[in-house]
Amino acid sequence: MKQWLVKVFGGKPSVTFEQIRKFNLAVAVVLGGQAIAVVLFSASFTVPVYASFLTTDNLQSKLQGQTIVAPGIHEVAHINLAYVVAAMLLVTAVAYVLQATVWRRRYEVWLKKRMQPLRWVVIAVATSLALCMIGLLAGVQQLESLKSIAVFMIIASLGLWQLDLQSTQRRISPVAWASLAITLLAALAPWLIVMLSILSSAVFGAAPASSMWWLLGTTFIGWTLFAISAHFHRFAVGKWANYLYAEAWATGLVVLIETALTWQIFGAVLKP
Repeated sequence: MKQWLVKVFGGKPSVTFEQIRKFNLAVAVVLGGQAIAVVLFSASFTVPVYASFLTTDNLQSKLQGQTIVAPGIHEVAHINLAYVVAAMLLVTAVAYVLQATVWRRRYEVWLKKRMQPLRWVVIAVATSLALCMIGLLAGVQQLESLKSIAVFMIIASLGLWQLDLQSTQRRISPVAWASLAITLLAALAPWLIVMLSILSSAVFGAAPASSMWWLLGTTFIGWTLFAISAHFHRFAVGKWANYLYAEAWATGLVVLIETALTWQIFGAVLKP
């Protein structure tokens, strides 16, 4: 065990900008290819999305002789989950293509300064889409709840970005502690929304399928690994003291987690 830990965390890795560029291109090809495959080979699986609002209950208002307000819902869209999965993959693939080509100089300047804002943008978008997909499958079909999931995940990603920006400081500043607290609270909120929907289904309807727990587990593990990676880099743990190594690690996590989610969702609801 000790030898394994030394191998993973010890030593000074040699990672070059050219290796990072090639890795980004390879990741873009892998994710883009999966996006095309999902669109071409998936069965259509649409989920309705509703908007909640208050409206006048005409029947009760007439019976009681006064205006009675009641909650109402309106179907605003049908979302094909295959397109959402493809969007998650394509957004990430495009970001890595830009880093390796058009924005290469800017990207390398960021890395030299030990910062990578686009990484956290990708994580925010990809995680938001992933949790919204899981929410739709779990019965979270209110537009307001789906927007809340996306907003909270974006806030959580910004909190990790703030911690990443302060990685050159030896001591944790009050701003960093505040960012960490906001990150934890924001990351917890979407899980509560999804779990409440699953709990409601279990109590008042049908128990969730086993695939739902696998999807939740994969997403939770992925988000946790991103947070651990940010922590390792923040405190210069072993190889993570090398910013290029930390960047390669984050990129590898993105492709692994998005691939796992893609084919779990495909197997659960998109397989023809």
